[in-house]
Amino acid sequence: MSLIEEDEVILAAMAVEPQVDWWDAFVKDNYSNEKCLQYFKCSRKTFTFLVKLLKPHIAPKIGALDSDSPLYLRKGVSVDKQVAVLLYKLTTCVDYVGISKKFKIHKTTIHKILYKSVIAINKYLLHSTISMPKPEEAEIICNDFEQAYKLPQIIGAMTLAHIPISSPINLNYKFLNSKLYPSFVLQTVIDSNFLFRDVSVRHAGATEPQLIIADSNIYKYSHKVMPPEKRNIGGIDISYKIIAPAPGPLYRWLLNSYDEETTKEETRFNNCLEEIRNYADSVISRLRSRFLILSHMMDLSYKVAPQVIAACCIIHNICERNGDTFLDEWLTESADRLKRYPQPDMQEGWEKAEKVVLDERDILKDYVNSLETDEIDATLN
Repeated sequence: MSLIEEDEVILAAMAVEPQVDWWDAFVKDNYSNEKCLQYFKCSRKTFTFLVKLLKPHIAPKIGALDSDSPLYLRKGVSVDKQVAVLLYKLTTCVDYVGISKKFKIHKTTIHKILYKSVIAINKYLLHSTISMPKPEEAEIICNDFEQAYKLPQIIGAMTLAHIPISSPINLNYKFLNSKLYPSFVLQTVIDSNFLFRDVSVRHAGATEPQLIIADSNIYKYSHKVMPPEKRNIGGIDISYKIIAPAPGPLYRWLLNSYDEETTKEETRFNNCLEEIRNYADSVISRLRSRFLILSHMMDLSYKVAPQVIAACCIIHNICERNGDTFLDEWLTESADRLKRYPQPDMQEGWEKAEKVVLDERDILKDYVNSLETDEIDATLN
């Protein structure tokens, strides 16, 4: 048989044998863990969890019919496919056209799926997924931080991250931050397990950090959501605290560095806080690497951007609690994209803290340094 005849046989076979669609193969394989990681950067457990939880809120109505176009599904888009569309959009930088081609769904339907799913996640999963720790949890988190960083009574670290978005030109004065790109500010509190414990996405990039923190949930309700347990250190009962961004405020519940280091003890204390901040920044990097939509100019309406950002935080927590695989190569791709969007610096000039707050910080500083002294003595002996 000649080469030409062989090619004709192969082409004839291809014409007879239907090509297997990737989605059909994915469903037939029962959403394999390997494919979930490849397509959506999550585990099968997370994917099926989202399908189950969102089904009552996004399932197509009985008898729903889409367009006669072959790009539409005749009975509405199944819940598992809607979740797949959502995750694919959040974890990649693919636009509507690319998603439409991949899933064989019209762009208009893609748009509806994304908005409906994001709203459902915020409405029905937010409060059960992101919350401040109860006393039992707080004690474990506190011990984790102290074991890792030698600082007691810490249950979280606060971050402010600017997420680039597309804003209308006439509103640029609201959204342009000090690095001159439009953004929304994601304010979070992060615990010792890579989890978000508090999230607020309320302010555009031009907003002053003082206002962002003052308008956050943790600031408004700290007296209700911060666990009340205290620990006696140096003769003073010290309450639980969250590490603040630097430079930044210093409150009874929000701990910050010494502005001007005058002693080696203050330097050592500041270094402890900086290590915790670096850890919190690594969690934000983890979030943006899994959800690449947060690492470049978001191509969705600025009106829905806060809910998209919050949805990423919610799914992040689900992934972390499920122990989903995280690939270091994702960090590289995200970092390359974020080079165009550097983070604005925190501003100086915060209000002076109360004396009792300053005294508590001094107690914690002395505690950290006493541990350092004990370690040196143990080494010498």
